Amino acid sequence: MVLLTTPRTRPCSRRGVLPRVFYFKSARGDADEPDEGCDLADHRVQLLTDRVHCRSPSLRFLDDVVFAQTGVRGGAAAHTECGVSWSSADKSRRAPPAWTRASPHAPFGSGSRRRPVLSYDLILKGGRVLDPSQKLDALADIAFENGKVARIGKDLDPGGCPDVRDVSGLIVSPGLIDLHTHVYWGGTSLGIDAEEFCRASGVTTAVDTGSAGPGNWMGFRKHVIEPSQVRILAYLHVSHAGIYGFDKRVMVGESRELTLMNPIDCAEVADANRDLIVGIKVRVGLHASGTSGTVPLNIAIQVAEEVGMPVMAHIDHPPPSYEEVLEMLRPGDVLTHAFRPFPNAPITGQGRVKDAVVSARKRGVLFDIGHGKGSFAFKTARAMLANGFEPDTISSDIHTLCIEGPAFDQVTTLSKFLCLGMPLDRVIASTTVNAAMAMKRPELGTLQVGAIGDATLLRLEEGRFDYVDVVGEHLEGSQRLTSAGVVIGGRWWHPT
Repeated sequence: MVLLTTPRTRPCSRRGVLPRVFYFKSARGDADEPDEGCDLADHRVQLLTDRVHCRSPSLRFLDDVVFAQTGVRGGAAAHTECGVSWSSADKSRRAPPAWTRASPHAPFGSGSRRRPVLSYDLILKGGRVLDPSQKLDALADIAFENGKVARIGKDLDPGGCPDVRDVSGLIVSPGLIDLHTHVYWGGTSLGIDAEEFCRASGVTTAVDTGSAGPGNWMGFRKHVIEPSQVRILAYLHVSHAGIYGFDKRVMVGESRELTLMNPIDCAEVADANRDLIVGIKVRVGLHASGTSGTVPLNIAIQVAEEVGMPVMAHIDHPPPSYEEVLEMLRPGDVLTHAFRPFPNAPITGQGRVKDAVVSARKRGVLFDIGHGKGSFAFKTARAMLANGFEPDTISSDIHTLCIEGPAFDQVTTLSKFLCLGMPLDRVIASTTVNAAMAMKRPELGTLQVGAIGDATLLRLEEGRFDYVDVVGEHLEGSQRLTSAGVVIGGRWWHPT
């Protein structure tokens, strides 16, 4: 018989609280197997915290199983290998071969246990695996199977894997998440092509922030998101048509006209599209909302509370002030353009972080970069970092007016913080695990075994590189991150 339980279930040895498991019949058929969900305490089951992919011909399907050893009441001793149990009294059933493998629950590089020879879909060999979600930074191989991360270890046996790639000298990180993009290409004037951007940036998940509102969401979903080879998630704008008038010649702040605020439809669309919508977007500031002050933000927060989602708030020139916006944000809400230049900067003229900023972080407000065309200054960033205030997430705010500078792409935005002295592991965290947590999507931004199989290959170059911010200040940096490859859903995606 086969014991199968969910991969993340942790065993417990106390009688009566053992995890619920399921017994499946093999293709050969076993008439005496226990019923589904039986009381494991009665079968004296000792679960081993190990997962295995099995290709045994006696099984119809066995994947991501947990080993078990069991003694069956009133019978001969039973044994288990590769999730297949047989009785010592049953001489007709041949024991499967023994394999060795490293336990995914053991410390990295620890001893081995039994494992089958796997046929992975993709193996990346010899890279520097850097995954802040696991505090992992080591030279290792990483294997993918069935769209998921299958294993991380040294010198993995490729077996019959059809795609084995030598990535020596490269960083292998979880797939990069750009938390602030505008990718409603063809539907809004500021939208760029998501796939072209992600190839250049090494991004596997582009999060569109308010390009669409409830009035044009379905077009965005059907014509851009669903056909996309890269994952696109979104913050839905509380304004009916989203950011519809953002161009070189026409610049209309969608939050200026309060009659365009559409909270009822926004809540309905967000609730009906939870598979893709991760929050509610609003833009406030002189350019985005004119003299409406915090009224659009108040409306957005009401929608967010109705549907149980976070808000992402844009801020530009006052009104409202930086402090007024922060006072309204709740734990888990995101302030984007957080390191913007004066006016409405997070620092005082003396370079001190404002009290309202410190207070907001303590209560759980998240601070996102959102570089864009006018929202990131080296002066602000230096002061914030000098005060020990790093951003929670680093994002590009890429759109048609900044893709040719000063933002360029996500890896350039990350490189700026690297050159400002932010450690590499925390730079990577800001665009992987931190971004995933901001969206409440823990399956993203990690290379843990069983997670979605997205990975980014980065090249860390040394030299002299010129960077520019939104006010025209240049910085010469000694390091640069560039994209060297992208894995999406456990398959090599770029370069082809």
